[in-house]
Amino acid sequence: MARRRGWIVALSALLAAACCVGLYVTVAAQQRRRLSLSQDKKEVAGGIEQFARHRSWLRVNSAHARMDGAVAALCRAPTVAESGVGTQGPHRAKYLDVYVNDLGAKAMTGEGGAEFPRGSIIVKEKLPRAGGGGGDVELMTAMVKREAGYNPEAGDWEFFVLDGAGKQVQARGRLENCMTCHVAQKAWDYTFRSYLPPDALQRVRQQAEASSGR
Repeated sequence: MARRRGWIVALSALLAAACCVGLYVTVAAQQRRRLSLSQDKKEVAGGIEQFARHRSWLRVNSAHARMDGAVAALCRAPTVAESGVGTQGPHRAKYLDVYVNDLGAKAMTGEGGAEFPRGSIIVKEKLPRAGGGGGDVELMTAMVKREAGYNPEAGDWEFFVLDGAGKQVQARGRLENCMTCHVAQKAWDYTFRSYLPPDALQRVRQQAEASSGR
């Protein structure tokens, strides 16, 4: 009888220990999940915050630059159903303002080599018409130069699409609709700079030709 009672006590102790271990594992998993979610929120917030003061950066174009309708159609967050490009549709010709941060300013204007250094940021404001103000921004797109190997197909740029207020990231990463256009600009470090003033555009063109061996 005493032996049986001993087995019962031992079994109860083992069950209690197992419950404690299970509870510890569950709590630890929940803590890791909360930490992971917290880190994700910080990363997303950081993604937005890096564009918050873009209007204090160098504005590259002196006047609103016109966007072709086909380019304007691609310059957005990707959608499941792709609409056509019409002269009176939502993807008709648009206008844009372009800003670049201090780190990328020299490369943008052809004064600091053909390639942008890591950390360079380019922000474009998509406008419905020339002469529009800040409240008319339909959409913002951005390019951030990441570490070597991040996106070899497009010069290690990460692409962003934000709402017009710059407060919500609609899409980010190696966005196919962005890369479709930019991969053709390899000699210009995968950027379009037709909006540059003539003297800066000439410098960039000369650097691109030199880097391509022409």
